[in-house]
Amino acid sequence: MTDANSDKPTSPQAGMFGLPDFDLKAIFERFAPPGFDFSRLLEQERLNLEALGAAQRAMLEGWDALAEQQGRAFRESLEAWQQATERQFSGSPASAEQQFEQARKGFEQTMANLQEMAEGVARSQQDAIEILRKRTEESIRSFFGEQSSK
Repeated sequence: MTDANSDKPTSPQAGMFGLPDFDLKAIFERFAPPGFDFSRLLEQERLNLEALGAAQRAMLEGWDALAEQQGRAFRESLEAWQQATERQFSGSPASAEQQFEQARKGFEQTMANLQEMAEGVARSQQDAIEILRKRTEESIRSFFGEQSSK
């Protein structure tokens, strides 16, 4: 990036806090202890934020799938209720045994839908946890790899 008034490059933080030449990286590098690699720290944090974003996307996809499943289950239940009501008022009411069988099937379908939804939520949570676990493992490996090379 360059400043509009000159060809001088500016940092991504330029203009932050109302200061035209505010460069957070330059400030930290200036006051960092000897041997401290601020660029490496920034890169690690960038990777952490990417992993967090990926985990959030995995959770959002899980919630979207859950909402879709709930909508589908509601539509199916509503259609079954509508059909049962039409049969009841069509002049040939169902016997008690038929009504019981319809109720049993409806209950079993509801339980199957709930099981499917619970499994979907658990899958999306596991996906998000796995993304964060891998990033944590990479970060620890990177830290200890750096420490052992000193």
